[in-house]
Amino acid sequence: MANEARSLAASRAANRMSDAAVKRTGISVWSMDDLQEEVERLQSRLAERDQGGDGKRDSAGSEVSHLPLSVCPSAVTMKVQQKYRGLLRYEPSDEPLLIKRLILEMKPQQMVGKLPCLPATMLFMCLRFLDDINDERRVQSLLTAAISGIRKVIKKQSKDLEIRIFWLSNVTALLTYMKQYSGEKAFLPEDDTLVPFCLNNFDLTDYRLVLNDLSISLYQDAVSIFRARIQHMISGAMLEHGIPGMWPSKPNFSRGKDQSQTYTPSDILAEFNTLMSYMVNHCLDKDIIDQMFKQVLVLINAFMLNNMLLRKDLCHLSRGPQIRYNLSQLEEWCYEKLTRPPDAISQLNPIT
Repeated sequence: MANEARSLAASRAANRMSDAAVKRTGISVWSMDDLQEEVERLQSRLAERDQGGDGKRDSAGSEVSHLPLSVCPSAVTMKVQQKYRGLLRYEPSDEPLLIKRLILEMKPQQMVGKLPCLPATMLFMCLRFLDDINDERRVQSLLTAAISGIRKVIKKQSKDLEIRIFWLSNVTALLTYMKQYSGEKAFLPEDDTLVPFCLNNFDLTDYRLVLNDLSISLYQDAVSIFRARIQHMISGAMLEHGIPGMWPSKPNFSRGKDQSQTYTPSDILAEFNTLMSYMVNHCLDKDIIDQMFKQVLVLINAFMLNNMLLRKDLCHLSRGPQIRYNLSQLEEWCYEKLTRPPDAISQLNPIT
């Protein structure tokens, strides 16, 4: 009896200690009976899930939820990465509309800030599609229509400098695409990354020659138009304009010039900036930019020399610092804007 009394007292003391621990720590203390009931409840939930009982309730009344099939590991599929081939598919009946939108109705001002050389890029994507389906007749038709359309636009806008710069950029870009993707080793990079994308069925060498001639014509037209815009300024701006604060300007009106119109080097530089903005906006190749301004400086140099030989008042020692000052402004502009300024500035050596 004494032993039973002691065990009962110990049990009550243990219960009081556990109750005190629960109140002090907030952690539940489970008895063996409670654990057994919880195990049985979980086993019944597992059995219901194996039987496909979605949305059923357990013994406690809570809903048994399961993972949806879409997030199960067996339902996850690997995303296949698409490989873009750079083709633009079109139907034969769409060719006139394509030429109309890309060439005949294309406005250079609308393309500023957009994808560089968009007409050339889209035309070459169409060529890649025609090469892929091996349709020689449509290749000839597309290139012939494109070249004729460009010539028609240029002829219609005979004095527009921006039009020529825009199409010079696109024609040279299309010509570059044809060379790079022709498969010829002379135009392929050393790592051969372009080999899988080269044209497989057609040799466009003949059309490359036509495009090359067209690009030369556009270049010469652009230089001629720009020369006409600055030629009447050269004498007044480069030979007669004086150094501010030192030598005043001495315009010559003996040849019937307009006495109300005088020019300064800033006027020529303004035309330079306009031409450069056209080239940069339409992403003309930097080598062509340097070459064009190099030729413009050759024209300026020749015009200045001719005027000095024809006019006695310009062949004087006092004119030397004045002309050198005016030329230095062109040289400074070249150093700021061009990729290879010494090549362009060297064209002024005969006059300096």
